[in-house]
Amino acid sequence: MKNSQIRTTIYFDPDIHQALSEKAAETDRSISEIVNEAVKLGLVEDTEDLAAFEERAYEPNLLFEDSQKDLKQPGFPTPYPEVNTVLLDLLSQLQAILGDRFVGLYLYGSLASGDFNPHQSDIDFVVVTENDLPDVIVVELEAMHMRLASSNSKWAQKLEGVYIPKHYLPRYNPADPPLPTINEGRFYLVRQGSDWVIQRLFLREQGTVIAGPSLQDSIDPVYPQDLRKAVQAILSEWWQPILRDPARMETPEYQPYAVLSMCRALYTLEQGSIASKGDSARWAMTALDQEWAGLIKRSLAWRRGQQTESIERTLDFIRFTIERSKQFNATENLP
Repeated sequence: MKNSQIRTTIYFDPDIHQALSEKAAETDRSISEIVNEAVKLGLVEDTEDLAAFEERAYEPNLLFEDSQKDLKQPGFPTPYPEVNTVLLDLLSQLQAILGDRFVGLYLYGSLASGDFNPHQSDIDFVVVTENDLPDVIVVELEAMHMRLASSNSKWAQKLEGVYIPKHYLPRYNPADPPLPTINEGRFYLVRQGSDWVIQRLFLREQGTVIAGPSLQDSIDPVYPQDLRKAVQAILSEWWQPILRDPARMETPEYQPYAVLSMCRALYTLEQGSIASKGDSARWAMTALDQEWAGLIKRSLAWRRGQQTESIERTLDFIRFTIERSKQFNATENLP
């Protein structure tokens, strides 16, 4: 007996309808047949997932942090094999070049906070050295980073870090000399900006040790008023000029980066503490006016190759953040 069919109406987005039409033409099937097959497969997967959930319903809960620790096997600093390969290669070459000058290699940012997104995140690292590096060593480090960047590994090209002599480590000082830095494929000497108030706190509280001693006792405490002052300086020194010249926004990944950076700035201003971009974005979607929720959600979910927001919408959110920052007096130790 032939299976009965029920007729209904489904409204597709134009892009989806176009893709279905092309698929139907290629496979000599109707759109209905393709949709029916996809739905059946989805229902089968749901059934399997539900069965798996029921089977494991009485297993003890496991904290996310503990699961991350379980993934980090001895000798492997992160749960990501390709990232580990790059980091261990970097460590080996650093120790060979620096010798006794090498103190330690550390991760901060999303890899250290557990908020790493393979589609968006960089590998943020710090190398601590015994003292200021002579020019000949700096040249060797530059050559090493250029070799890594020219390799076939996409993660070697995502290394972003700085070399800090240990006597500059305890606190941010804008008068400190320029330090060797690798960023966006360029190796150069640059003074640390106000963001290094915040990065030092990340290193102190959440930094991952690849090699070397813990940095917790090597970095001074960073207080809420220091964080708020640093955020206001970053907004003024970095983001305010972008409103006048938004050329950077034409790079696809820069718009979601800007939106998530604004979320983290607002979180720090409001809370007087630090959080990852992802956690800050999730906080902002409920703490801010709902007019920004869609923009933040799409930025959080963005993947390379996808369309981005209109530049003007992103600039509006930067303007909003800068204006809101003026409400905070960073000279006071606010709660």
